[in-house]
Amino acid sequence: MQPQGMLLQLVRSRAVQLEVERLSLAPIDALGSIYTRSGIVHFMLDLSGYVSTADLAKLRILEPSFGEGGFLFEIVNRLIKSYLLFDGLLEDVKLLEDCIRAVEIHRVTYEKTKKKLSQLLIDYGVTIPDAQSLVEKWLICDDFLLVDFKGTFTHVVGNPPYVRIESLSDLLVGEYRERFSTMKNRADLYIPFFEKGLTLLAPEGLLSFICSDRWVKNTYGAGLRNLIQRDFFIKYYIDATGYPCFEQDVSVYPSIVVITRKRSLQGTRRVQLTTTSNLKNISKNFESQNLGAADTSAQPIGHSYDQHDIILSSPLVSEILKVLAAFPKIEEVGCKIGIGVATGRDDIYINKLSDLPVENEAKIPLLMREDIQSGKVRSNGWGLVNPFCSDGTLRVLNDWPQLKTFFELHEQTLKKRYVAKKNPKSWYRTIDKIDSELLKKPKLLIPDISNYINVVYDKGEFYPHHNLYYITSNEWDLKALATILRSSLIQFLIRNFSTTVRGGYFRCQAQFLRKLPLVPWGPLSQKLKADL
Repeated sequence: MQPQGMLLQLVRSRAVQLEVERLSLAPIDALGSIYTRSGIVHFMLDLSGYVSTADLAKLRILEPSFGEGGFLFEIVNRLIKSYLLFDGLLEDVKLLEDCIRAVEIHRVTYEKTKKKLSQLLIDYGVTIPDAQSLVEKWLICDDFLLVDFKGTFTHVVGNPPYVRIESLSDLLVGEYRERFSTMKNRADLYIPFFEKGLTLLAPEGLLSFICSDRWVKNTYGAGLRNLIQRDFFIKYYIDATGYPCFEQDVSVYPSIVVITRKRSLQGTRRVQLTTTSNLKNISKNFESQNLGAADTSAQPIGHSYDQHDIILSSPLVSEILKVLAAFPKIEEVGCKIGIGVATGRDDIYINKLSDLPVENEAKIPLLMREDIQSGKVRSNGWGLVNPFCSDGTLRVLNDWPQLKTFFELHEQTLKKRYVAKKNPKSWYRTIDKIDSELLKKPKLLIPDISNYINVVYDKGEFYPHHNLYYITSNEWDLKALATILRSSLIQFLIRNFSTTVRGGYFRCQAQFLRKLPLVPWGPLSQKLKADL
């Protein structure tokens, strides 16, 4: 028997439905619930034009993940006030039953918020039967991505859940991938939330979401960026990295976007929030097109798409990127970019090299982030247990008695890792295969997270840890390449390509490093080569 309020799509398989029901009963923390501060809720609804002075009874709004009601209660407040302002009668309040649809997958949260919303309506003077009837129509307990909605919406507003696909079942992820073309690579769950919300918009409809800004630049956001470029338009982009948007601390930087189907000749309008930003003044300035009157950081920008997949940039940055787009990319001129080894249990695989109780041939010297912070290699003596032979095959434990004893000691812990469950016979392997040749190769090492690009040369003595990216080349002189990568131009490009994390640091991930322009080494003059 299905829980009351659980709406099923006819084409949904029983197995998928069972997975949805499992999630509906999971701990709330597993569902990526991060609640939005009330000031941001008001700001987003104001930006969207969903205000009580408008005739909201003629509009239809969708909230895709209502949680404890941060957006939902304010939506209802505005709807009832508007209804009464435009001479609506409380005895006819059921006329509003099609004005709102709001979804929440978590059963306990759904029931709790449903009860509070009924009381809110009763406090306005709505009768108990009418309040219950409206709430039954408005609220849906289900997976938003699988709900079969009837009709379109003038507004889609909310805060999508922060869930990595690795935390979901393969069955559910597969279902999402079949339904949503933007669900590429390791996309966070908010990506298909965007796609579904956008496709549900009426011709004059508008979507406003607050979420991580990573989709703007990360590889996994390319499908969403292409969808927006093709069929939609970013009306407002609010960079909220300097503003407390949520009721709890988060490590990602958020942005607020307002997206429409209708393009504007003015282009996208953008503002950077700071802790002193006046949200009411910003929304009024946007509405009146008086940019910068109350917040001088607000500047109009073009709606720019280029082959670097950056959809929002200043005119100056856009022009620079257009020039640099004519150059080949770094991997097109003989360089290779990769990332160091991920083990799945660093506390087991990594220790001081001299303290690892395995055969010498089964351990290798390792470089960690802190080993290169000075700008040069300063090894702290770390070592890595290497379960792979030099030819890339997994070592046969019976041939390595010390290694066998070591792994058997940690067998139960290692078997709990995803990589071990996926390959039970290879339960002692690291997540990444260890390439013995990489150990001997000269390479440049770059930390994943940094406030500048720290490029360090290793002549071929160490293996990099997974928080270090590496560059090797059979064509470019690596010391000369290090000079290029330390330049202010490359620092500028990485800051524009990459996402920002807590503390103002940026990511130097492979997906961003691969976008860097570089000329071939061979044709350069001997003097320039020597100077570099």
